[in-house]
Amino acid sequence: KRLHKGIDLSGAIVGVADLPCQQGQLCGGIVCSHTLRRAGKEDFDCGGASGDYLYVQLSGRLQLTLSEVEVYSAASADHEYQLELQGAAHTAWKVGDKLIITSTSWDAEETEEAMVTSMSAHGVTVK
Repeated sequence: KRLHKGIDLSGAIVGVADLPCQQGQLCGGIVCSHTLRRAGKEDFDCGGASGDYLYVQLSGRLQLTLSEVEVYSAASADHEYQLELQGAAHTAWKVGDKLIITSTSWDAEETEEAMVTSMSAHGVTVK
């Protein structure tokens, strides 16, 4: 039974670090900002931080299971990605076209809008 189900977790300390946390101490690294609560989920923005460990610290004796934590990489506005595509569908696209990229999980929150910045015979570059 989840004792904390439905309580506000916006006060959790979420962060990214290169070293593991030590039990009973606050973790180091970059602390992420709480940005939004929606549909019973808390969103934290780590500002593009990178590290070997993601940590979630709760007050008292509250605990989360791994299945209760979702981590998504946020694309940097100036980062480009190469999409290698099968078939000829991408040949109708042109530089400046906007694409919607989604995962196969059926979760609308896992969609991203990207713009085609260049083309090749095997795919497109998007930003």
